[in-house]
Amino acid sequence: MICKQIIVKFVILIFKVLNFLYIKKFANILYFILDKIYTLWILNRLGSKDSQILIKRYSDFWGENNIYIGNKSIIEKRCCIETIQEYVGHKYQPKIVIGANVHIGEYNHLTAIDSIIIKDNVLTGRRVTISDNNHGTFIKDELNTNPSLRELSSKGPVVIGENVWIGENVCILSGVKIGKGCIIAANAVVTKNFPDYCLLAGVPAKIIKQLEI
Repeated sequence: MICKQIIVKFVILIFKVLNFLYIKKFANILYFILDKIYTLWILNRLGSKDSQILIKRYSDFWGENNIYIGNKSIIEKRCCIETIQEYVGHKYQPKIVIGANVHIGEYNHLTAIDSIIIKDNVLTGRRVTISDNNHGTFIKDELNTNPSLRELSSKGPVVIGENVWIGENVCILSGVKIGKGCIIAANAVVTKNFPDYCLLAGVPAKIIKQLEI
């Protein structure tokens, strides 16, 4: 009798697992279809028209005509990618260029009034911020002004080289150039240029290790 109950419980467990796997597989197919539809909708507004990219649901784009995304790149869910052409009466000529085979993680924020260039094969973790601008500068007169009303300022373009891996919660600030093959550890704040093949970490980021290739 006990043996029979064990067999029945085991069979029920097997059916539950199979049912879970089937539902998950169906859900993944449905989500993929929705993402493809969302991508097609966004593509009509981007500066680039490559149909082999994938933009997942709930990502926001602003100033889309100045945003270019390369072949086979993926933008994960809930990203915010924006080029700011005008702010509090000041006009800018921004662009964001994302290369081929780039994978932008969930909740990333890219914002430009000058330019952000991300070259091929870059991978980012979640909640990465890449910005070429700030709300004003550290001047006393400006500090007495509502931050939302300050003129945006930039130290120059952000350029990220090929095959760079950017960990979770990394912040990359304006005027920064990162060489190819670099790894940026989670939670780092990058405020200056770094050469090729560096391991970076810290606040502000510094070289932990560099390879001579």
